[in-house]
Parts: sequence; C-alpha cells; structure tokens
Amino acid sequence: MPLKFNDLLAREAIDSAETAVILHTPREQKIRTLMPLWATERPELLDTYQSTHSRNPEATLKKRRFAASFVNLMDRSFIFIGLFENLGGSFHSFAEIDSLPQFRSLYECTDATPFCDEDHGAVQGRVVFRLVRMSDLSEFTGRLRVVAPDAPRPYIRKAENLDLTVLSLSEEGYGDRTVTDWRRLTLTKAEIDVLPSLWTATLSQWRGIYLIVDEKDGARYVGSAYGAENLLGRWREHIRKDRGVTVELRHRNTKTFRFSILQRVSPDMQVDEIVALDNDWKLRLHTIEFGLNLA
Repeated sequence: MPLKFNDLLAREAIDSAETAVILHTPREQKIRTLMPLWATERPELLDTYQSTHSRNPEATLKKRRFAASFVNLMDRSFIFIGLFENLGGSFHSFAEIDSLPQFRSLYECTDATPFCDEDHGAVQGRVVFRLVRMSDLSEFTGRLRVVAPDAPRPYIRKAENLDLTVLSLSEEGYGDRTVTDWRRLTLTKAEIDVLPSLWTATLSQWRGIYLIVDEKDGARYVGSAYGAENLLGRWREHIRKDRGVTVELRHRNTKTFRFSILQRVSPDMQVDEIVALDNDWKLRLHTIEFGLNLA
C-alpha cells in the first residue's frame, strides 16, 4: 500500500477531519518557484501570502484547526512546505489589507499583486488568517513530494476527503540543492532575496563579469564583481533599493532585473585584468551604444 499524507498526520495525532490542505498553484510562475524557499529562508513572506484566500477556500479554512500547506511544482506533483495551526482571523477590506506592514513587505519583495490593483467584482475584502507554523512534520518541509488524485480545485480541500499519495522524500531540502551550472544560472531580485545559505556562500566566493537584463524591455547592462562578497555582494548592491544604483539603471525598477554570469574569473586575477574583461564584454554585446553602460 502506498503511503498517504493522512498516514503522516495520524502518526502525529493530527486529526485529518480538523485539517485543511492548501494546494498552492499561483498563476505567477515566479511565485510558484519561490514558495518552497520562502518556507525555509523567508517564512514571513509565506505566512503573509497564505493568510488570505478567496471566498470558498476561505470558508473551508474557517472550519479547520490545522492547515497542511503544499505548492505545485510540476503537473499534479506538490511539495510540502509546512503544517500550521489556524488561530482564526478577522475581516479586512482590500485597501486595509494592502496597507498592512506585512503585505507592503510582500509586494516590495515579490511579484505578488496588491489587492486594490485587481478586479474582485462585488467582493469587498477578505479574512486575514493567523496561521502559525507547527513543529510537527517540519522534518519533511521542502523534502516531501505528493501527488493529488485530480485537479486541485478548489485549492483548499478537506484532508479526510483528499487522497494525497506520497511520491518521494528527498535526502536534501528544496533549499539545500547545490548551485546550478553558472553558465545556466539566472536570478531575479526576488530570487536573490531568498537564496539558500549554500548558494549565498558560493556566490560570495565567485567573481567575474555579469549581465543584467531588464525584462521590461530587454535592455542590457554589463558589470564586473570582485572584492567583498564578489558576485553576491555586487548583485545585492544593485537590488538594495527599488531603483538601480548606477546612472543608467537608477530610473529602472529592480524587480524586473535578471542577473546572469558571462564569465567567471580566478580569485587571483588582478582588478585591472577584470576591468579589461568587463570592457571587452561591453564591446562584444554593444551595451555602450545600444545598452545601459556609459562610455
């Protein structure tokens, strides 16, 4: 018999009849990718994101003491991101929700859209729940992958009626993966903000020539990174505010920046050699004549 998620709840003496299962399937692909990292690196973002729900899922959650949270990564497969106790909530208008500090932080750090920027028809607001992370099943966060038996609609379901089959339990968590091949590495501001510790350690050691593409219009900027924290430090400097830090980038929103590495260099390479490589890449990519680099 395949292992079911409800079997794991039973082992922790969590009643499935008191548990809601949240199967997050955000339409924004970037958010879907980041949510497992939020669970471990920036839990306050996850807590805020899943504290409000549309009318029918909201009604289900109101009646449940616990919530098991998953995020969809591929097809019908979901990864576990935590078990929460539902301590209730209160109704807020959409304008009130957007003004709450935790939601302002969510909008600033992610691609989540403010409620007042969307059309909700006759609905005037939502309940903001307080879902508190539990230690139960925490060892499975980012590691446990399950499959839903059918399309996750509605996306909040009653656990006793949902047959979630465990597909796998990985040895490493979602945030414990090693850094991908630097030639294929691309990161947005939202991703840099939640990099797992293994990635930050690696990128703080790498130095070289990097490319920023503004996804809003495809404009390109070439830069070089060396010294303190190398690539990681330079990229964080670029995104520390909502506008870029150089002359040509300071009028652009850092949320639409995508970073990649054009060339890694030796830690022993002299600064003047790195600057020369930087200039070569600017010439090859024409980022002075047609991009965002100054002559």
